[in-house]
Amino acid sequence: MKVKQREKVTDKKANETEELDEEGDDDVHDEEAIDTHKSENNPPPAHTQPFHEKVLYDTRIRRKNVLALNEKVAAIREYEKSPVYKRVGRIFHCSPDQIKRIVQQKDSILEAWEQRTRRCHDAKTLEMKVVRVSMLGKAVFDWLRRMIYYQDIQITDGLIQKTALQFKSAMGLQNFFPHQDWCDKFRQTYKIHTTDSKLLKIGYTQGYSVQIKDVMKDVLNECTPEEEEGESDDDDDDG
Repeated sequence: MKVKQREKVTDKKANETEELDEEGDDDVHDEEAIDTHKSENNPPPAHTQPFHEKVLYDTRIRRKNVLALNEKVAAIREYEKSPVYKRVGRIFHCSPDQIKRIVQQKDSILEAWEQRTRRCHDAKTLEMKVVRVSMLGKAVFDWLRRMIYYQDIQITDGLIQKTALQFKSAMGLQNFFPHQDWCDKFRQTYKIHTTDSKLLKIGYTQGYSVQIKDVMKDVLNECTPEEEEGESDDDDDDG
């Protein structure tokens, strides 16, 4: 008799356990169904770039031409000839503010340059070459602007290199070749990111000579100290 009672109790507990398991499975299925319903009606938001990261990225795109160490040294030398931030900025196609910061950091920049050129006995020649190469790039860009006024052109790397070589010859610049790295930097400096001149909007609004000698003369006149005679950085609000 007692054995039968124990068997009944055992069977009752087993049945209760099975019922609990079934209820648990039902709860799991219900939760899965709810989650599925939520995902169908409210799909997870697509991954988007945080706003502050977009701002930083856009800022990098619009970032102005930043001078390399050798260009900074050449800019310092040009500033010593005529202390006008705007004039030096035009030579290196950068803002007067950047030239001002470079001049303020003159000692550390020259020290770094000395360490780099310690084995070179002709550092002055290197500095002058940097200035002339920067002016050559400015001349090539000015020539392109003049050409675009007269006709639409394809600004290919080949055209940039060919024009640079013409100015190199006119300037008597030695040991320079407009290789691909130079072309890439030229495009970056002057924001020429396409070959189609119609998309650039950089042409002049009036005609100028496209002769190499005339372009070179105008660029040299624009970058010479005499142009800014009487002007000082104390009067230069942009410096």
